[in-house]
Amino acid sequence: MRIFIAVTLDGVARAQVAALVDELRRQPALAAQPVRWVPEANLHLTLRFLGEVDERRAASVRKALMSAWTRSAFKASLGAAGLFPPRGAPRVIWLDVGDGADGLRALRQELEGRLAAIGYARERKPFHPHLTIGRVRREARDVGRSLQRAVAGINVPPIRWTIDHLVLMESRLSSEGAAYHELASATLGSAGSARFAQRMLNRH
Repeated sequence: MRIFIAVTLDGVARAQVAALVDELRRQPALAAQPVRWVPEANLHLTLRFLGEVDERRAASVRKALMSAWTRSAFKASLGAAGLFPPRGAPRVIWLDVGDGADGLRALRQELEGRLAAIGYARERKPFHPHLTIGRVRREARDVGRSLQRAVAGINVPPIRWTIDHLVLMESRLSSEGAAYHELASATLGSAGSARFAQRMLNRH
């Protein structure tokens, strides 16, 4: 199974992002671009992608997330839109994190320590909190300048929510794209509130 650890949006923030994506689809400058927009159900902020693992390895990751987290719930907001990479052939359209970026970095640092304890190497590249909203089709990544102009014109409305848990997700690939399934959810906070709710799904 392919797994990753992420932060999700609450229902209101998710609906706001979905409404923004729907608006972008209809804008002439973006409608003509070769972009696969992320479905509302798949919106999330990835903290760490772990890739293909077996059941035993997935169980060790779940266990690493079970104890209380030192980081408590905190507020977050989404800001300006951007492209990754910022130069050359673009691959991803994303929304930057404004408020809460430092909190996400602290959460990621604590997560890295837990994963290192079960044998995962620490990520070397800097962590840039962001929400992916679109992916540029691989066969048409020579549209950098026109896409940069279109993305620079995106007006992101105020989108705020509270980050109070993180989730272990499974990514299942098909011809229709990726579908994400929650395997477990860990609440942030002290020992009294940091319960770990496992939601093992029917895998058949």
